[in-house]
Amino acid sequence: VVETGSLDFFLSSRRMESRGPGSAFGELGLIHDVHCSNAVIATTDTVLWSLDRRSFRSLTVMSSMQRTEAVMRALKRVDLLHGMTEHQMAKVADAVQVLKFPAKARVITKGTVGEEFFMIQSGSVVVTHIGETPASELDLDDTLHGGSSSPRARRSSFKDVTLEAGDYFGEGALLTGELRWADGFDETDVTVTRLHRHDR
Repeated sequence: VVETGSLDFFLSSRRMESRGPGSAFGELGLIHDVHCSNAVIATTDTVLWSLDRRSFRSLTVMSSMQRTEAVMRALKRVDLLHGMTEHQMAKVADAVQVLKFPAKARVITKGTVGEEFFMIQSGSVVVTHIGETPASELDLDDTLHGGSSSPRARRSSFKDVTLEAGDYFGEGALLTGELRWADGFDETDVTVTRLHRHDR
C-alpha cells in the first residue's frame, strides 16, 4: 500500500501506469500464489506498507468468518428458517448476498417474476399495492431494483405494510414461481440479505 510517493509499473519494459498514495499492488500474487510479472520502480521518495502472505490470508479468513457470523445472526431472526439445523443455516449463509439500498429505492416490483427472497438486516421497507390487480393495470416494463423512485397509485386489496429488521419478503413468488403481488420501497437506508432462486 502506497502511503506517499509515486511508482511506475512496467510490463516487458513497457511503462503501463503510475500510482500514488492510497493505491495498492501485489494482492493478486497473495490471492493466487503466483509471481508478479510487473516491474515496479519508485519515481520519487516513497513510503510503502507491506503485508505478508500468512497475515493476508489470516485477515481474509477472519473477514469471511465475521461476514458469515453476521449473516447467521440475521438468518436466525427469520421465522421461516427456524426449523433449520446449524449446518443447514450455514449453507444458506454461504449462498446469500448482503446488499445495501438507499432510502426510497425500489426493491421489488409488482407483476415481475420473483427470483429473489430478501431478509432485512437493518432499516425498513414499505410493501405497497398488495393484492390482486388486473393484468391490464400492471406496468410490466418496471424491472426488479429499477423503475420509479416512488410508489404509483394502483388499486389494492390491503393496506401498506412496513417491514423492519428480522422481517422478510419475496418468499411467496420465489417458492411458487408466481408473479410478485406487491411493490417494495425502502423507507430508510436498508441492508438486506438476499437469496436468489439459483442459490438455493
